[in-house]
Amino acid sequence: MKVTIWQKWQDERRGTSEDGMATLSCELTGTGSEARCSYASKDELRGKDGTLTTVKTANETPTSISVGVSGSKLSLTIGVIPVTVVGTGTVNIMPTTQRIDGGTFTLPAQPDSDLQSGVWLDPKNTATIKTTVTWSFKKQ
Repeated sequence: MKVTIWQKWQDERRGTSEDGMATLSCELTGTGSEARCSYASKDELRGKDGTLTTVKTANETPTSISVGVSGSKLSLTIGVIPVTVVGTGTVNIMPTTQRIDGGTFTLPAQPDSDLQSGVWLDPKNTATIKTTVTWSFKKQ
């Protein structure tokens, strides 16, 4: 099983602007509920006093994942992923660890419950934030 969640955001208000993107990729092979997930995000916050760039990363981190198919719905839940956070700019942030929630999604299922794949655009997407989920798996 492979799943990728992509997000992009952009916001401007009161003299500041923010742009960012994040990608979460998980792969589950065999049986069980532990996947290997990688996460990468970059966020730039700009204001009159300068810019702060925050980068968050995780590589092949063991993460719980659950998938279920019921009728026309596929439920996907990805657990918590510890990421390394580094900030640079006007104010430098010492590297720290943060926990990112992978999220829960209700996606459209394929008629064959043993073979699932698709691309889903979050209906809540706006001009300021967009989320896309892609997935594929074959039940063994």
